[in-house]
Amino acid sequence: MKRADPASMTHMKLELVSEAQQVCERMFGLLKSLEELPPSSPEGAVPVTEQRIRRILEARRTRAQFFDSELLADPAWDILLELCAAELGHDRLTVSSLCSVLAMPATTTLRWIRTLEEGGLLQRSQDPTDDEQIFVHLTPAGLGAMEALFRATPAAEPFL
Repeated sequence: MKRADPASMTHMKLELVSEAQQVCERMFGLLKSLEELPPSSPEGAVPVTEQRIRRILEARRTRAQFFDSELLADPAWDILLELCAAELGHDRLTVSSLCSVLAMPATTTLRWIRTLEEGGLLQRSQDPTDDEQIFVHLTPAGLGAMEALFRATPAAEPFL
């Protein structure tokens, strides 16, 4: 068996060290990418999507066929659901369109918008192209709370 000369051995060692450094750099890059991913949902959790929120809204509206709507009125929750669905669908709702879709009196909707705004869950913003249009949307804290709730309670969905 022929022995490799010391220069050749040094060269092979340097190549191996270089390859090991590249592997380590790649592994650290992958770990950094994993750290940047959002937290994983529990096993079997249902993803938080616009379609999921819309199904809940439809189920809530169906209740009115069987019960007096005043018995199950929950304007703040309906507003949060509509705004969450809009946010997930990359839509924008004006105050008037929110009143319309909720079939709620404007005074009730505005009162709840103010309450939710004071609670830091939603905010209003002026339409830059139309001074009479006011958009309403969830704040990052509001959207985060809604998403956290839906990730934590997939089995409770029909009751929301």
